[in-house]
Amino acid sequence: MKNINISFLKAMFFLLTFTLYPISQDLSHNLTNDISAAGNNPAELTSGLWVLTGVEQKVFNKTGVTKWEIIAGELSGLCQWKDVIDVIHTVNASFKWKEPPIYLKPGSASEFEASYINKEYSTTTNLRTGMVVYFDEVKPNYYKKGIGALDVMNISKYNKYYTSEDKKNIFNAPKYFFGNSNECRLIVDCYVAEDHFITIYTYRYEP
Repeated sequence: MKNINISFLKAMFFLLTFTLYPISQDLSHNLTNDISAAGNNPAELTSGLWVLTGVEQKVFNKTGVTKWEIIAGELSGLCQWKDVIDVIHTVNASFKWKEPPIYLKPGSASEFEASYINKEYSTTTNLRTGMVVYFDEVKPNYYKKGIGALDVMNISKYNKYYTSEDKKNIFNAPKYFFGNSNECRLIVDCYVAEDHFITIYTYRYEP
């Protein structure tokens, strides 16, 4: 009976050892992952400034129909086409906005002011036009809004609502880096249909 009890205890010991080992390994692995994830959380910027370092303009015309022109600080987009029965359709809009600040304190509030000016909207086609403004990371596909973008303003028009509009929005400057870069972009995207005129303001963080 004594030998049987000793064998039974040995068997239970090995069983518990092999059962608990992977559990302890999983706990250790999860704890390591949690610590690592916490270390990757972005730090909030509580000092320093975002400094404007450059401005550039790019045209991304997917349809190639819209003609863009800047006159006296006002951007104009003329989209005109002829349908199958030779009827001419025209959408002509202008955009203007107040230049953003050269310096932005992280998290601080600023005002963005813009105007959409309807010059002509003579079509029954539901053609979208307007302006979107947002902060985004620095990336090659500047015309595509990123998942982590911060919205500043949105003006949207279509065939049933295309009147001129003046708009003012309060926005907060980014409090975190976009990824690992100390730069970000303020994108002003003016569009007529699928044609875009994009103004890019690049900011760099200075501690």
